[in-house]
Amino acid sequence: DVETLKDGKQKVTINTIGHNPKDITVDVTEEEITVKSTKGENTSSFVKEIDLVLTVGTDYDGTKTTAKFNNGILTLVIDKKINKKAKRHKISY
Repeated sequence: DVETLKDGKQKVTINTIGHNPKDITVDVTEEEITVKSTKGENTSSFVKEIDLVLTVGTDYDGTKTTAKFNNGILTLVIDKKINKKAKRHKISY
């Protein structure tokens, strides 16, 4: 589930019920977020392994992502890219 927040950030909600948060990995680049988790030995057969690759839009920066696990739900908040302003240099003469 993807939602755009009021401040322009994107919120991604992933169902991770049955997974131990210690076994979930979130790897990020500017363009992609990869979420993986394997099933534990004593995990129910209803729990599936997680292997997701999320492509970040051009207006967002995957390296500026926060991840929070709460009650079986993994929430990722992806920050917008900051367009850096040009810096003016004085010319010496």
